[in-house]
Amino acid sequence: VCWGGRGLVRSWNGNTGDKNLADFYEFAVGDTDPALRWNHQDYQPDLILIAIGTNDFSLGIPAREIYVTAYVQLIIKLLRNHPQAQIALTEGAILNGEKKAALIDYLHDTILRVNNKRVHQLASKHYPGDDRDAHPTKAQHAAMAKDLTPQIQALMHW
Repeated sequence: VCWGGRGLVRSWNGNTGDKNLADFYEFAVGDTDPALRWNHQDYQPDLILIAIGTNDFSLGIPAREIYVTAYVQLIIKLLRNHPQAQIALTEGAILNGEKKAALIDYLHDTILRVNNKRVHQLASKHYPGDDRDAHPTKAQHAAMAKDLTPQIQALMHW
């Protein structure tokens, strides 16, 4: 599930009081209506790909311990809910420079702390959008898929 503007520990505007990934992960869509809760037993994925962090880092680099601890807790929940799934973490395509480097480092730290052979890190190239929107364009989304596909194929032996 995706909820625009939200992050792992804070929203794009720095708000930590919004529902963030650990909260809305439990729902089928970006809404917290109890009737829309997701039953994890209804579907067991082979792969879970997470690209979270852009919004968390939009106003600066969040504190390592807060961010990594929250990520570790989320990954442990995913491992428990989906015992056969591989979990791949990526920094996504929007961040660049020191923010991208910090997020990559936080992902590495998360994986070390979780210490489970089903958790992996994938690399993403930077795609800056265009002069009207900082989000990747249609063509850049296609390029992102081309970048990630071989990594996923290798991970999953597809």
